[in-house]
Amino acid sequence: MRAEISCRISKPSLILRRMNSQTRPPMVGKRWPDWSGCLLGLMLGLASPSAQAHQQAVGLTEIEIKSGGPSSCLLGLCRMEVIHRYTLHDAEAVLMSSDAGRPDLISDATAAARFEAYVAARFQLAAGQRPDPISLWLIGGEVERGYYWVYQEAMIPRHVSALQVTNRVLMDYLPHQINRVNIRQGPIFNSLDLNLSAPTQTVQRGVVTEP
Repeated sequence: MRAEISCRISKPSLILRRMNSQTRPPMVGKRWPDWSGCLLGLMLGLASPSAQAHQQAVGLTEIEIKSGGPSSCLLGLCRMEVIHRYTLHDAEAVLMSSDAGRPDLISDATAAARFEAYVAARFQLAAGQRPDPISLWLIGGEVERGYYWVYQEAMIPRHVSALQVTNRVLMDYLPHQINRVNIRQGPIFNSLDLNLSAPTQTVQRGVVTEP
């Protein structure tokens, strides 16, 4: 049975330091992600022996569509928070496979930016029955407890009928990589497992379908 893992990560330290020197994307109500209270839940949710045995082959992405609060939506668009988590070992290994030397994602800001851009380039969202690409803002990332976390945001139509998700992160380096994507909008929850043979799936009215 697949355990449901759904939460909001509270990880503002490195992100806020980086954002102070970057142009911030426009946000509804000028609010930035609260990412409140998710790290512990994710760690506990993946703490079983079977999960630990497979954690280096599984990436995790959490998507939450904020449609409930008065400051979350404006003119029919709602804020979407996207959080990616990959093991630090795999993140550094994929960079090393395309460059000489071993990158240090803990202390090397250039290497960190490269991995964040790598993730952003391989993760796409599209909305609607005839999917329209969703523009994602790359906020930043940081290292925590052996993982590299990457944060993105987007605006999505409030009453979207379908959400198409593509996640090819690490699949060019690890052919057996599985990327789990959890999606929540209020009480509605869906979970996708994407792999090299099926890197794109669609959530439609609570039902997971393949393209």
